[in-house]
Amino acid sequence: MLKNWNVYIQAEYDDLYDYYQGAIIHSRANWYEKGEKNNKYFLNLEKSNKKKSCVQNIVASDRTVTANPKTIMNELESFYSNLYSERNSGNSSSFLDNIKECPILTEEL
Repeated sequence: MLKNWNVYIQAEYDDLYDYYQGAIIHSRANWYEKGEKNNKYFLNLEKSNKKKSCVQNIVASDRTVTANPKTIMNELESFYSNLYSERNSGNSSSFLDNIKECPILTEEL
């Protein structure tokens, strides 16, 4: 009697195991077919955001507007190298010191 009961329990367990394994495989297949896919809207949004974050044109040091990528890179490099060399040169004149109409907080404020 106990042997038949074990066979019955084992058969029921195997049926449930097969059912859940099938459900897992089925849900994976559904996710693969209908899941998160990059669609045209999101790809265009990503492309648009990338264009906005790039420097397209720049006013060069000779006051001309250029769109040449090599010139843009050279101008950016020279701007930042000058900016950081001035900061480290020991000059006390900074950008904020040159502002003449900067409001100053009083003790009451």
